[in-house]
Amino acid sequence: MQFLLITDIFGRTPAVSSLANELSDNTVIIDPYNTEEQNFGDEAQAYQTFMEHVGIETYAKQVSKAVAGLAVPTVIVAFSAGASALWSVSESITNANVRFNILFYASQVRHFLAVKPAVESHMIYPNEETHFSIPELVTKLAFIPNVKLEVSQYKHGFMNELSDNFSAEGYKMYVQRIDDLVSTHQWQSE
Repeated sequence: MQFLLITDIFGRTPAVSSLANELSDNTVIIDPYNTEEQNFGDEAQAYQTFMEHVGIETYAKQVSKAVAGLAVPTVIVAFSAGASALWSVSESITNANVRFNILFYASQVRHFLAVKPAVESHMIYPNEETHFSIPELVTKLAFIPNVKLEVSQYKHGFMNELSDNFSAEGYKMYVQRIDDLVSTHQWQSE
């Protein structure tokens, strides 16, 4: 089994590489900047660069292509813009090697509520968002097949040390949570 890690707006960073290594020796990283490491001064600069040069739609095409090419059983772990890009194409995933999706703080999902993911997707949300209501979004997503929901006690970006909302405690807890979700998932016993 391998992991496909889909990054947020910061793209490929040393912290992302470290997370990839913690997940598995067999982790592929997809980022919006085609493997080119960025050096953003802050989150605002990362967001502006992502929106001006990539955007969710373009990132979704890149994610879709990567997912279609998976040749071994894979768990996808995606963050923020990467999770939203994955969600937007999750209905059309036909590659049987995709076994399970774990999406962290996919805020743009609120614009794609008609999507019905083809693969079981476990969504982890922050405790709050400034631009919309987490409880309202979770209520809307709760009735979508193949979706399981979890609201953490942390803020959006808690898994990324470059985010203003990074939480070392939350990071450690949710790296373990990923492991728990994967090790107890139904496809493991198939």
